[in-house]
Amino acid sequence: MLHTKPGAKNQGVILLGHASCGKTTQQKRLLKQYHGHPLSVGEMVRFKKETDPIFRMKYGDMISEGKLLPDQVALDLLREQIRQKELQQKSDLGIIAIDGFCRTPGQVKMLPSIVTCVQSLVGFDFKVSLETVMSRAGERKRDDDLKIIYRFKLWEDARSAVLKKMQRKGIEIIPVDGEGSEDEISAFIDGELKAAMKRLLVA
Repeated sequence: MLHTKPGAKNQGVILLGHASCGKTTQQKRLLKQYHGHPLSVGEMVRFKKETDPIFRMKYGDMISEGKLLPDQVALDLLREQIRQKELQQKSDLGIIAIDGFCRTPGQVKMLPSIVTCVQSLVGFDFKVSLETVMSRAGERKRDDDLKIIYRFKLWEDARSAVLKKMQRKGIEIIPVDGEGSEDEISAFIDGELKAAMKRLLVA
């Protein structure tokens, strides 16, 4: 695992995968079980789109089309959320669960600049089929089929390069069968996270 801040007791968790693959659901479950805080690019995008007319004017069309924001913009949104939660000044927060960052190799390169509040990082890579993603997205009634397929392909094209770059930085990547039930996935992540934290203690 990547060690980032000596003395910090926080465990960083990065949830990776397609939109509608179950990351946000599992993020909420993690934070119910462990004391901690969520970080979410998607949450910040929705907030800024609703409250910031300049942001909406510059990036509204990209968001509506399902395109990824520029890496620097995504980084700035996450940094803003970290400042809002005052996480950088705290060293005993428990779990910091990140959803929606590291969608590109460029974002992986930027990762160390936003995780100074954690001692180590582990990534969970959700694997689901396009059919499952479309079914779950349809339940939310947020996106049309073409946008869902486009975003699915974006992650499929980037996944290998992103995961390899994360592993080169020392971040352990744990595959997750995202086709299971919410309870099954939650139990798996819990078990793997506890094992990863034990490995950290003896490292």
